Amino acid sequence: MWETLRNEINDDLNKIQNGDLDELMTFQKNTKEWVEGVNREFETAQLKKK
Repeated sequence: MWETLRNEINDDLNKIQNGDLDELMTFQKNTKEWVEGVNREFETAQLKKK
């Protein structure tokens, strides 16, 4: 899972570095969604510990 995500992020960064603004906006949206997902998983794990 993490390796796939890292590869997707690297692919997106390569596109951004080549000057594609649409890719930058997509990358930002995907990154935000990913961070929100990680936060939800973390919160769920914390609740299960209690």
